[in-house]
Amino acid sequence: MKLRLLLLFVALLWGVVYVFAQREINESHLLLSGSSGYCQIKNGATISNEKGNVGFALGTAFERQYKSFLFQTGIELSLYRSTMSLKDTLQDLDMVDTEDMPFRGHFTFTKTTDLQQMTNVAIPLMVGYESWNGYFVSVGGKAMLNLAGNTSTSTRVNLRAYYPNIIGENNDGGLSDMPNHGLSTVTRAVNGSFKLSTLFVGSIECGYTIPIKYENHIRSSKPKLRLSLFCDYGIAPVKTSRKTTDLFVNTSNTGEVAPAIRSYLFNDMKTNRLNIMYTGIKATIVFDIKTYECFCDNP
Repeated sequence: MKLRLLLLFVALLWGVVYVFAQREINESHLLLSGSSGYCQIKNGATISNEKGNVGFALGTAFERQYKSFLFQTGIELSLYRSTMSLKDTLQDLDMVDTEDMPFRGHFTFTKTTDLQQMTNVAIPLMVGYESWNGYFVSVGGKAMLNLAGNTSTSTRVNLRAYYPNIIGENNDGGLSDMPNHGLSTVTRAVNGSFKLSTLFVGSIECGYTIPIKYENHIRSSKPKLRLSLFCDYGIAPVKTSRKTTDLFVNTSNTGEVAPAIRSYLFNDMKTNRLNIMYTGIKATIVFDIKTYECFCDNP
């Protein structure tokens, strides 16, 4: 009985050794990837609400695989997009009409949105593990350089005039809905630009490689496809001089008063950093460069 158990144990052990021997593959890969998903830039301000938007990224990388462990580095180009909304805002200004009569201009800003776009280039460094049946997970970080940043802020502006010596519409001296006198609702847009310091991003990715790499213990030289879910989260330092408290800007070039709201990405910030998240779906084409296989059961 003991001899049978010993032989059974040796047979099982040999089977395990045989299976793992087939996985001892050292190889190099070229990776081409594309991703898209949800992107959000948060500035920590209390006056705005970060709704996020769609981001995109393209990348190429070199991957070295030792047995089941993966090591990657390369270059990635990304476009991060995020949208913020602002609460309805008021601004009162002392003004003079075309007949030199003074009045109080009451500007109401509604439906204000701020779209931010960041173009970045990053160098990722990732380590991971891929199982024999194609499932993998990787973690790491990216040093990201912000190449350019752009903002586009849109708002609906309504002007109501208050004169001291007239009764007005509601017995308060107020007049509105007079387009020929500039008392109307218009949409104004303000474009801007910015540039951030180097971003530091942490990244995690998990997914599946198609086809299964070790099916029937036969290697295929054809490119493989990886589908994965990922999440990148980073911090961008912001200089104190970048932070603002003034929301309004005059868009007129003729001396008139045409107020609008500028980008509030750096307005009312409570800290000196932006928090950036990018998460979604990634597709990667895997090309074999060189393979070294070890079938250790062979003499």
